[in-house]
Amino acid sequence: MTDRVLNLVIFAGVLCVVAGGAAAVGSLFGPARRGKTKESPYECGSPILNETRKKFDVRFFMLAMIFILFDIETVLLIPYAVQYERFGVAGLVIAGIFFLGLVESLIYAWKKGALDWK
Repeated sequence: MTDRVLNLVIFAGVLCVVAGGAAAVGSLFGPARRGKTKESPYECGSPILNETRKKFDVRFFMLAMIFILFDIETVLLIPYAVQYERFGVAGLVIAGIFFLGLVESLIYAWKKGALDWK
């Protein structure tokens, strides 16, 4: 074995021993008070009103994904705004095409009802 590989193996071994030792010490000497209150789910100080395994509406996830998509696509316009002089007219045309695609996809999502929250 070369020195680099041997150093890596030694480092990984020491890492496993230290991590395992820390977990063992924590479980042996740490407080372990169990109870109904300690085991209950907790959300921002509010008592639980419904079942915790309740299904979420798919529209929530669709709206969240559409938000992330448009947020990322809008952030991609920042380089064009910062370097507009360097890119010139060609950069402006490319940014315009990109922006039109963004608007078109927003209109499509709107017509399909993905933005409706009923």
